Amino acid sequence: MSQTTAKNRAQSAHWAQKQHSKTNSKATLPPYGALVDKYKQEAGLIVCVGSKAWDRAKSKSWIAHMPKVVLPFSEAPNRYKWPVIGRTVMICSFGQPENYQRLIDLSKCLLKQGAVWVLWVMKDYPVTKIERPVMEKVA
Repeated sequence: MSQTTAKNRAQSAHWAQKQHSKTNSKATLPPYGALVDKYKQEAGLIVCVGSKAWDRAKSKSWIAHMPKVVLPFSEAPNRYKWPVIGRTVMICSFGQPENYQRLIDLSKCLLKQGAVWVLWVMKDYPVTKIERPVMEKVA
């Protein structure tokens, strides 16, 4: 095998590994996402957002019968693989709220990834239930 062929193969393997890493890095669970499978699907899911979301998501006494995950403040929701297939989802805000567009983007991600519906429960917005057909019209 020539040096050029060996170099091309090595570069191709490196390129493939980099592409694989990029793809997988986009598919990480959100914080506390690994704990969701300990709960029945019927329990639903709470996504904590806002500058103080971490404190509430860590709470073992606040709505103890539902799993909780965090959208880290100001992060793009599409960075995560949300464990929502077949689950109803409630988004709750704590501290400084996320901006409206990020909440819309989060809702779209959750529905695209399999949530049954998304319910906004935040003091700055009216309680709002968003279902997949509604988001498909918006997108």
